[in-house]
Amino acid sequence: MMKHSPDDLKLIEDAVRKAELKTCGEIVPIIYNKCSNTSFVLPVLFLFLFLIWHTFQDWYFPVNYWEGNLFLQLVFPPLFIGLFSFFLSQRSAVQRLLVPKNRREKVIRDRAELEFYRCGIPLTKDKTGILLFVSLMERYSVVLADKAISEKLPPETWNDVLKILNSGMKSHQLAKGFVPAVEKCGELLAAHFPIKKDDMNELPNYPILRLDYE
Repeated sequence: MMKHSPDDLKLIEDAVRKAELKTCGEIVPIIYNKCSNTSFVLPVLFLFLFLIWHTFQDWYFPVNYWEGNLFLQLVFPPLFIGLFSFFLSQRSAVQRLLVPKNRREKVIRDRAELEFYRCGIPLTKDKTGILLFVSLMERYSVVLADKAISEKLPPETWNDVLKILNSGMKSHQLAKGFVPAVEKCGELLAAHFPIKKDDMNELPNYPILRLDYE
């Protein structure tokens, strides 16, 4: 799975700080390792691989192949399959393959909406908060804007931002996706919600990290 280094997080934080120098809007980046429940992946892989072994073992290994060695015949196959299944179950690509796409998208959108309120975005004075939410395993992102922003900017406004975030995840360069996405949001917000003399930084600039679904 993609790793985010302290340097990446610092670059994202600096991008948010600079973007908010031009606008009274608040940009909140959130990074999840994954939102989907993948606890079923290991047993599914084990059963699938064990079934394949059981189906083909007689073709490649005659009855007398093991020469009465019960360990090789009864213990080694499930042990090896179990370890191999565990290795595969930790791969993001395998998890994405086994979790249905529509299920992944629904879970992530639900989680993003929860984080929108959990982080206090609707509590900003001018209702000008925006959430940039990514889930790394699923390589999926969501942008949620508060009331004042949604009244002036339609949902399709954020399509370019989503493309930038997703391209960063696909190339395993999280900061290179987040930084231009934050800059793009800053430009859009500055055009409609310029900085005010009494502006205060109401929400933190640093990226919020979540390990897994909680």
